[in-house]
Amino acid sequence: MIRGSRVSEPKRYETTRYEDGEPREHRDSVPAESSVDIFLCGTRIVTLQATPDEQVELAVGFLLSEGLLQDSSEYVGSTFDSEEGVVHIEARDRSAVLSRLLDKGEVMRTSGCGRGTSFGGYGDIPKVNTHLEISPAIITQLTGLMLEGARLHSTCGGVHCSALARDGEILFLSEDIGRHNTMDKIIGKGTLSGTELSSCIALTTGRVSSEMVAKCARLCIPVIASLSCPTDMAVEIGKRLGVTIVGYVRGRRLTVYTHEDRVRG
Repeated sequence: MIRGSRVSEPKRYETTRYEDGEPREHRDSVPAESSVDIFLCGTRIVTLQATPDEQVELAVGFLLSEGLLQDSSEYVGSTFDSEEGVVHIEARDRSAVLSRLLDKGEVMRTSGCGRGTSFGGYGDIPKVNTHLEISPAIITQLTGLMLEGARLHSTCGGVHCSALARDGEILFLSEDIGRHNTMDKIIGKGTLSGTELSSCIALTTGRVSSEMVAKCARLCIPVIASLSCPTDMAVEIGKRLGVTIVGYVRGRRLTVYTHEDRVRG
């Protein structure tokens, strides 16, 4: 059972579709896009372009996966203004969090959709040492279940999907116009539910870049599996940080790029 999955309704537009050179009137669905401003302890951190749902989860996951909140114990609460698209997150020790933000320095623009943003700092992430094992068959099965649950993806395309899974079950699934956003949303959902993320694997439809691997490593998620491929930097970061990267999960086939000892059977 997929818990906490909710997506915004796509917008429908009158379009002209050409088939064999002939125009025909048509109605097409497109995913919704909105801006969300994320504030931490009163300080504006970032504006993200995202689908207009699960924005508190997105904010919490972003702050955790970028190391601005070190763990769930620092999170106190949140407020969300849906009219303005603003999420305010409060932390237990404001001074420590604001000091950490200053230490992060320059923000890095990433290859992600919707002005992807990362605070970098991969050198301060501990290596993932979780002794989790999973079979290729379970990875392909879970990927299929993720796609079955991706309602927005199947309705209109143009979006990415990510999921957290454990023991052959999809726990959390999120869709968004940005692949980084989908990761942050499932991280936020898992954290707010009290799920132990080190016992989970991440699944995604998008390309696995270095930032995606770093997000997993910061939350001790030992495996990320994708329908697409990793970048060279993602492979190097995965080797260094102890994250197993699986790509090209198609049908019964997949490719393991790093730490293949976790994929057995």
